[in-house]
Amino acid sequence: MRRSIAYVALSLSVAITASPLSAQSLPEPTLDVEALALRIEAACLEAAQPVEDATVALDATGDATRAYATVESVRENGTRQMRICLYDKASDTVVLSAPLKAAATGPDQPDLAKADTDEAKPEPANELVFSGEPFPLTAEDRAELLALPDRVRATLADLQAGGWTPGGLAETVLSGLRGGSTRLSAVRPGRYECNVVWYGFLENTRQYIGTHRCRVERDRLGDLVILKLTGQNLNATLLEFNDGDVAFAGRSAPSGSLAQPYDADRPVDRFNPNFGNVVGRVLTDGRRIYLIDINQRGMTEPDPTYFQVIELVP
Repeated sequence: MRRSIAYVALSLSVAITASPLSAQSLPEPTLDVEALALRIEAACLEAAQPVEDATVALDATGDATRAYATVESVRENGTRQMRICLYDKASDTVVLSAPLKAAATGPDQPDLAKADTDEAKPEPANELVFSGEPFPLTAEDRAELLALPDRVRATLADLQAGGWTPGGLAETVLSGLRGGSTRLSAVRPGRYECNVVWYGFLENTRQYIGTHRCRVERDRLGDLVILKLTGQNLNATLLEFNDGDVAFAGRSAPSGSLAQPYDADRPVDRFNPNFGNVVGRVLTDGRRIYLIDINQRGMTEPDPTYFQVIELVP
């Protein structure tokens, strides 16, 4: 992999003027900027893998708590992308954004109701290609995964057209589904609180269901799994697909029961048809994790606008 690094002087960086007093009045810097820049560069490149021809441009000085960088690279499919890499000085960690899209111009930003009609959209994917070994999803679950982004966009657009103002969680999910490129490497194991929120269910716009306990860990095969430990339980295996997106395939279980892994041969729980296999999309900002699904197992009548978000907060 070829790479290069460029130092960008932003407004917060120290500027030395031509005055002969400048060199005498400025104190000697105590921060080894070059060493810090190399550390940030290495961390940003590691978070962006796998990439080719990566170029890092950074402001290693930044502000009191953070430094900033951009990573421009070529993806495995040959397309170029640019991402923002945010370095936290206290924890010595980085968070990598999704690939950047062109910003809207002018004073007015597009709202959710117009976003899908005013902007040219790529053709929707009609297949799922998983990284590594093929995963045995049922045809119904494959169709559900492919339909999920359009369901979320349409539901939020309809709700906003009716006068509802979307909050931060809805905007985060919508932006993540548009941006794509959530890497498994950005999902951090550990204990989380998980907030369950429903959108578009019956006459409700947004309905908070409850806060529960979740855990992210690796199973005996080394795969990342998300376990919802209280309330309706969930055992979800994380899967990378279509060159940069992450899905989950799991199984739900009643409260107090142990949820089992996804089972393509037995989609529905044999003792309780309200539980069984569930699939969805996974997003993360490097700290919080979001599970989105449109599964309606156990509902008496299908609701064409419903989707669920489980927000994992460390």
